[in-house]
Amino acid sequence: MSENTMTKINIEIHDEKITDRGINAIIDFYHTLAIDEQSFPQAMAFATRINSPFLNVLFDLRTDRTNSTDLANGATAFFNKHQVPWGWFIIPACSKHNLVQQGFTLLEEAPAMYFNLSNPLPNLRSNFITIQELPENDDLSLWIQPINEGFQTKGGG
Repeated sequence: MSENTMTKINIEIHDEKITDRGINAIIDFYHTLAIDEQSFPQAMAFATRINSPFLNVLFDLRTDRTNSTDLANGATAFFNKHQVPWGWFIIPACSKHNLVQQGFTLLEEAPAMYFNLSNPLPNLRSNFITIQELPENDDLSLWIQPINEGFQTKGGG
């Protein structure tokens, strides 16, 4: 394979239970980080103090995304209140929506991987990954550093 050629392989799991568990895990992650949140019909918005559209997000869980005007207006008002950039996450992914007509553009498509941590961890081949269990009284303040690095942002906490 030459340097300019890249093969892209899409694998989609069509198991509703796995998809639901993954979506709930992602929402739990943002719920933990959020300083404020707002529920909309079939959507949730989370605001953090972090200046990143990937950490201030609207999760669009609707099955019909062809009329997004009310949701766009409500989410815009919510994030403007916090004066943060924000992203619109379409979960699960679909191409049938009218977000372009609402003035939105695609920033990124991202694959997701899930692992049930109640199962034994696999034998990792990397010395660069460390999984640690923190005590219950840990306030997670040290977690902001890898989050900032992972989302390529500064600040927070």
